[in-house]
Amino acid sequence: MMFMFLRKKIFFIPALFLLFTSSVAFSAETLRPVEIPSTSVLLGGLGSLRNDVYSVDMKLLGEIAPVKYVSVYGDFSYRFFSYLFDMTFHKARHSPVNMDVNGFNESYIGLKIFPLQYLGIGANWKIPPGEGSRKDRMKRLGIEPMVAYSLNTRLLVGGMLGYYTYFEQENLQLGDELGGEFSFIWKPFLEAHEKKGFQIAYVFLFRSRIEESQNMNMDKPYRGQNDYYKGFRLKLDMAYDFETIPLGIGAFYEMNRGLLFGFETGHQVGLYLRSNFL
Repeated sequence: MMFMFLRKKIFFIPALFLLFTSSVAFSAETLRPVEIPSTSVLLGGLGSLRNDVYSVDMKLLGEIAPVKYVSVYGDFSYRFFSYLFDMTFHKARHSPVNMDVNGFNESYIGLKIFPLQYLGIGANWKIPPGEGSRKDRMKRLGIEPMVAYSLNTRLLVGGMLGYYTYFEQENLQLGDELGGEFSFIWKPFLEAHEKKGFQIAYVFLFRSRIEESQNMNMDKPYRGQNDYYKGFRLKLDMAYDFETIPLGIGAFYEMNRGLLFGFETGHQVGLYLRSNFL
């Protein structure tokens, strides 16, 4: 018993060190199931295809719960490269174009509080990216009321509403967004006494711009950008957490469809390692 405890501590210390020393990094926002606060670290790689642009990133996602119903988290990644394959219509010739995108992507840091057992609220802040992205370079604040409820020992369902407001930058004011999320985590083979094993997670997110953006460089009658949009993202994640060590492996597939600001039609796949410290 004491040996198992010490072994978990050995894994826990370097994981927290990795999280804090990477807090200056940047990433694309991860689509996660709604869960109560916990302590965990995830490290993995992902590849994406969005509007004929192929990209490869390394992802680091960490959450720390100093007390049972409160946690802080960070979502970080580094983009290694992006390539655009431009195809001529008649000759069907693919022309690879280096997008010269290499470096830190945008980052997200946040806080999650569950004052009641199943009801909580989250807040997050987006920091613009470095050289790892040419898009989504605006600061954003998000507020997310959420609920997470265990139907039984094998199934956790969650829901969330989100309101997101952007801060004016270079005389451009992006319009506010409103969205919602549904998720579940299913552990089909879990016995009542077990805490580790195989699990399937599904997440569906819908988001819409509820007011048009404003270009403050224009005269007032012409400032509106007519950029209302709506889009969705869905993700299927399969993972296995080992019983003997606090380590798990997993893979996921994500699809998104919509317009503008992260919702261009695209696909994403990823492999990862994670440690959960319950």
